[in-house]
Amino acid sequence: MLPTNDYKVKIADMLPTNDYKVKIADMLPTNDYKVKIADMLPTNDYKVKIADMLPTNDYKVKIADMLPTNDYKVKIADMLPTNDYKVKIADMLPTNDYECF
Repeated sequence: MLPTNDYKVKIADMLPTNDYKVKIADMLPTNDYKVKIADMLPTNDYKVKIADMLPTNDYKVKIADMLPTNDYKVKIADMLPTNDYKVKIADMLPTNDYECF
């Protein structure tokens, strides 16, 4: 975990727009969700809170509410010295999306 309220996430590849689409794989025993990187979306509005990286190539994220769909998109704020990425929480959008910047 970073010194701030940011979290590091490992991403296999950096896409042209720094946007990533994630799908909820299943619900963990906690109020977290395990997600997998799916593919790039054309827009960039979704908010997720990265909790920590799981032993697999999945990511655990905290989400305030469970949305009607299982898709969430995260936008990477900036790249860290390692092959990790830092994301910051924005706020909930009026759509079924969450924004991250």
